This record gives sequence, structure tokens and C-alpha cells, in this order.
Amino acid sequence: MATINSKHSSGSFNQKSLSNSSLGDGQVLYCLCRSSDCSTFMIACDACNIWYHGSCIGVSEKESARIENFFCHQCRR
Repeated sequence: MATINSKHSSGSFNQKSLSNSSLGDGQVLYCLCRSSDCSTFMIACDACNIWYHGSCIGVSEKESARIENFFCHQCRR
């Protein structure tokens, strides 16, 4: 499981690898909220590698330390 926040990362990533889509102007969109903000805590799904804001999915950075494998709502189906 990979996570990032504005202070440090516990997984390797680059801005393009965080993306699950991008706009034609190069703006990268993340998460269910379709935001381009990657300055807050985020967690990646271990199955599809899509990144989610912890606040959007109800997972705090502290809680993520106890998660071995994170699977998003789509991959849990």
C-alpha cells in the first residue's frame, strides 16, 4: 500500500502515476472528487493503483498505518 502527504511519502510515485485521468490542459485529476489537489494525505488502491484523498474515503493518515492492503470501493465489489 502506498500513501502520500504534503510532508513525505511512503510509496514511490510521480504526479502522472497518481493520475487516473487528466484533462487536455495537462491538469491531473485524482480520487472520487475529481480534484487536481495532491497536497493532502492520499492512499492508493493496491488493485487498480488509483489514488484517493483520505478525507474523501474516510481514511485518516493515522488509520492508514494499520492497513496492510487498501482496496477501493470499485475493487472491493
